[in-house]
Amino acid sequence: GFHVVVELLLIVHSVPEVPIELPDLIACSEDTTDIGVEFDLTQQDAVVLGDQDPDQHTITYHESLEAAQLGTPVIGVPQSYFNSSNPQTIWVRLQHHTTECFSIGSFQLLVNPAPAVADPADIPPYTVCGTGETAEFDLTLMNPLITLGDITLEVQHYPSAEDAQNQENQIDPDTVYTNISNPQTIYVRVYDADTQCEAFTHYTIQVLPNPTPQTDIAPIEECDPDGDGYQEFDLTLREAEIINGEPDVTLSYYQSLEDAQNATNAIEDETAYTNIETPEQIIYVRVERGTTGCYTIVELLIRVVPVPTINPQDYVLCELDSDG
Repeated sequence: GFHVVVELLLIVHSVPEVPIELPDLIACSEDTTDIGVEFDLTQQDAVVLGDQDPDQHTITYHESLEAAQLGTPVIGVPQSYFNSSNPQTIWVRLQHHTTECFSIGSFQLLVNPAPAVADPADIPPYTVCGTGETAEFDLTLMNPLITLGDITLEVQHYPSAEDAQNQENQIDPDTVYTNISNPQTIYVRVYDADTQCEAFTHYTIQVLPNPTPQTDIAPIEECDPDGDGYQEFDLTLREAEIINGEPDVTLSYYQSLEDAQNATNAIEDETAYTNIETPEQIIYVRVERGTTGCYTIVELLIRVVPVPTINPQDYVLCELDSDG
């Protein structure tokens, strides 16, 4: 029989490559909502394409494997997709324009809870006492209040809300921070590495003024008639001079600077105090503002003054007329 030989050209086109493992897309929810959360699926475009020519390929997203294999139906607005379950699998199809060859991959949509942080209204101001408008603050002391005691969370402090959102100009070190206004708001980003979620809050720092008492105080002196070097003093004699008309301050008296700073071991009866050092002793006066607890220490000198000694001598008179 007769036969005809026909050349048949077989062309094998390469299939577009989609990574075997695509990263999950994670959204964070500040409440218990975990469905109906908006995702931008096109965040995966660059990962899906890799170094393949975007002008030669089309990326479509699908809700099922079957839809991805058929190429329809597609998710119409992948830039604003609301999940229907948590977690949810999304399928992606990468197709070459000319050859129509395609590959399929998948990834998960996950909605994780944002870390729990304190509401700004529930965070008390962080105050320190100072002599001016600026002072050093250890901002890390606020972390337990901010995170409600969760030490697994990372806390970052920022000078503005925009910086916190953009993770720019983080305060570092946050253990020794000098305020730039008084009062000042500190903005906080709290990050949970396990869920990759963040939350934001803020609090206030403020420098409170120390009292401004008179510090150049005249000593209190008492005479020492028995010469033993010890006398009873009324330490309150200089109280008005120390206060110098400043309202809302109270005075307490101490035998050491450390006790005055710690407000411990105050002299119980400041109106009848017997010195323990002679002839001079420094009394440390703590001048404290009642509304804030801020204080200033004033040194008050007390002095025991020896009484002059009179040495009696014989007084001789001469009798000129010898009449006695």
